[in-house]
Amino acid sequence: MLSSKSIIPAVLFALPLVGILSCAPARQDVLVASVGEDEITLGEYENLFMKTSASREAADQSSMEEREKFLDLLTNFRLKLLDAYASRLDKDTEMIGEINM
Repeated sequence: MLSSKSIIPAVLFALPLVGILSCAPARQDVLVASVGEDEITLGEYENLFMKTSASREAADQSSMEEREKFLDLLTNFRLKLLDAYASRLDKDTEMIGEINM
């Protein structure tokens, strides 16, 4: 049978650990990259990676190099979007007409 002398240290150790773990961000909310003020979370990255993969199995079996390449592509895409908005291409009637074709 456990004595109160052995339970108290265990509780004193466990309480701070629970507090620390509860303050950690959820896995999906972990920041993977930021482009300007735009942030890419792990959840968003994983979702987009799965959508562009041939299958879930292919995504699961992808190498770290393939995942890094996808992050580079995603980051470059976001940079191009920022540049397009800075150039006000979203307001350019010729560009809007070309997109809506």
